[in-house]
Amino acid sequence: MEFKDQPIDAALEAWEKLCPLLAVACANSEGRLVYRQPEEFGVLIREKEPPRTLRLEYSPERKKLRYNTGISGWQELNVVERPKKPAVFETPYHQEYSVEELCNLVLAELEKSPF
Repeated sequence: MEFKDQPIDAALEAWEKLCPLLAVACANSEGRLVYRQPEEFGVLIREKEPPRTLRLEYSPERKKLRYNTGISGWQELNVVERPKKPAVFETPYHQEYSVEELCNLVLAELEKSPF
């Protein structure tokens, strides 16, 4: 049975695009960052020196992404699907980030984190 006319889940697509971007950024970090994806909807990035951790979790049911760098606890973003455009991640203050921008943002926040 084929499901040709199934709607594309743009939020899930955005998550599936974000994970490889984070993995490439870690691979290009000259061993400073370690990428792990212990579960389908969870990512863990560890920085070796100083030791810090970034956790990301995606909820396909709620279409939300949560991340935590240890600075101020969990940050939650909505994944906003837009007609004929790529999905974006949106803060509670309605600031939007593309997948690429979010990748850079969470890695920058990891670098600022004291732990």
